[in-house]
Amino acid sequence: MLDVLSAGSFISVQGLLDGLTVGMVYVLLAAGLSVIFGVMHVINFAHGELYAFGAYFAAAIVTPLGGGLGFYVALVVAPLLVGVMGVAIERFTVRPLYGRDPLYHILLTFGLVLVLNDLIKLIWGLVRVASPARTISRAPSTCSVRPSAGTRFSSSGSAAHSHSASGHC
Repeated sequence: MLDVLSAGSFISVQGLLDGLTVGMVYVLLAAGLSVIFGVMHVINFAHGELYAFGAYFAAAIVTPLGGGLGFYVALVVAPLLVGVMGVAIERFTVRPLYGRDPLYHILLTFGLVLVLNDLIKLIWGLVRVASPARTISRAPSTCSVRPSAGTRFSSSGSAAHSHSASGHC
């Protein structure tokens, strides 16, 4: 009976940790949209596509370099690349629309979503990109709860968990 309760509590705590991780990503995206609208008065629907580019840039860096050094290089380089993309998009597409009807900004950024999404498909294809999380070493477990590598690298891919059945609290 104790083993059944232990396994059930493990699933609950693991689900709670993964749910909190995904929730934090949603908060980050919502805060980004809020800040962009508050500072620039532009509703930027392309924000999520830039987030996706960051994930693809990070995967492209981690895959050849491996999980150790590659993870830290991706942690620095991927946001810089996305920042350069964001500056280019603002300077060449959004800036000419300042002072106009906000509907133009909405239409522009929605169009950018479509273009950037197709650009991702053009560069990385329709084949699923292998998760770089497999190359990242696992964290030590705490009370039989072990954060998945996908949860630690990015919240996508946290559906597949690996856990240890031993080591109860």
